[in-house]
Amino acid sequence: MFYGAMIWDPWLILAQIVCIQSLYYMSLGIFLWAFVGTQVPELTLKYFFNHSLVTGASVVGWSVIAAYIVNSLCGFLWWFVFILCVVITALFGEWLCMRRELKDIPMRSTRLGYVLKHPSSEGVSCDGTVKADNDVSTLSSLSPRSCMYCGLDEIMSRSTHGDV
Repeated sequence: MFYGAMIWDPWLILAQIVCIQSLYYMSLGIFLWAFVGTQVPELTLKYFFNHSLVTGASVVGWSVIAAYIVNSLCGFLWWFVFILCVVITALFGEWLCMRRELKDIPMRSTRLGYVLKHPSSEGVSCDGTVKADNDVSTLSSLSPRSCMYCGLDEIMSRSTHGDV
């Protein structure tokens, strides 16, 4: 089990390091066997750890270089897919959050039960006048409140904002 309890376990960490290193050298061994094993009579550990064999002066050296490159490309491909998945996940998550954030937030007054809306969206301006068919009259029967959008007095009424 690689991911278990949330305690610090040094044996688990060491086991993970040994596992990853074993996978790396096993895949490198497969690629060295495929590229170098066909050209040398005996494949030994010197092709894994001797840096003097990594040279462009011989065909065997180029084969060792090719085995290391193919082995690293497998790691590169994994990182490419990983970063691509992170980017796609981040963009999709941002898109979903923006969709949710752009929805209207219903704000209800707990005392009166009215939905708080900007008065100008209902035909009532923030200065307390009603704009209706070329007739501008003051609403004196409505109770003014501070407008949360523009800072002026807002007119709240069941007749202009309706019950919810």
